[in-house]
Amino acid sequence: MLNQSNFSPDFKPTIPLMRPSRFAKETGMSLSSVKAHMDKGELPVTKLGVSSSSTRYINLVKLFESCSGEGA
Repeated sequence: MLNQSNFSPDFKPTIPLMRPSRFAKETGMSLSSVKAHMDKGELPVTKLGVSSSSTRYINLVKLFESCSGEGA
């Protein structure tokens, strides 16, 4: 997954949310792996919509906050 050593401590994502398909492409992971990490709670998820079929996005702000806290 993402390695915190690739980012400076002051790095902030330029977009707050990302579709799982784009996250998979950007990280080199398969889409099924990304979705499995989302289902297990290993990637922070934000749902947009009110129905049971709400679209899930990866919350990059929370992801980078959690990565920056791991090395502390």
